[in-house]
Amino acid sequence: MGALCPVEQPDCPGADEMLGYELQRNRVIANTRAMLEGNLVNNVLLYGDSGTGKSATVKNLLTLPGFEALRLIEVQKEGLADLPRLIRTLGGRRLKFILFIDDLAFDQDDKTYSALKTILEGGLERRPANVAVYATSNRRHLIKETSRDRDDMEHGEDMHRSDTMEEKLSLVNRFGLTIYYAKPDKSGFNAMAVELARRAGITPEEMSDEEIGYEANRFEMRGGGLSGRTAQQFVNHLVAVKR
Repeated sequence: MGALCPVEQPDCPGADEMLGYELQRNRVIANTRAMLEGNLVNNVLLYGDSGTGKSATVKNLLTLPGFEALRLIEVQKEGLADLPRLIRTLGGRRLKFILFIDDLAFDQDDKTYSALKTILEGGLERRPANVAVYATSNRRHLIKETSRDRDDMEHGEDMHRSDTMEEKLSLVNRFGLTIYYAKPDKSGFNAMAVELARRAGITPEEMSDEEIGYEANRFEMRGGGLSGRTAQQFVNHLVAVKR
């Protein structure tokens, strides 16, 4: 098992940097608070469109009042097989630990997902109450669909398709809490851009809400997509040009 490396300057967005998705974030916060109170809580999967703040939601937990006993351990997919030993060493400590797996996805023939299935639920060893697994993914089913899967569906291979879907869902269903992050519509995207621009010091005298929305849409059309990440990138660009 590899060594744990402390992060001296973690990238943890504060409350003033979080925008939208209050319902989703509140569910994550409530689950984490329950763990800090000593309860055995659900493992969490945050899934949905890229740039919607899934990773930021998890990292923001470290900045919340009353969460001082929380620690975040980022785990690479290649290290999943070592997680049982890590969990064993963390159990019984005063501190609470989130094992954070970011941007999780598996190829159809990638068998490391079996290790994660056992960790989430199904192994003989009980997960300690002070440890939980939080993962983010752009995919609902985590396991990428292959061309063979699509061919089987087109040619009526119902048995194989059923087995494939069951395998995909068996992993997702082991997360007790699954939370969806959808990309905003154009109106929501414009509102994000305006709010971020105002936070960055762009005054209404410099640019109206309508002007910000217009320029944000032009920026998004370059390929960023409608998301909070693109809105922030637009505002970073706007500040650089204005200043």
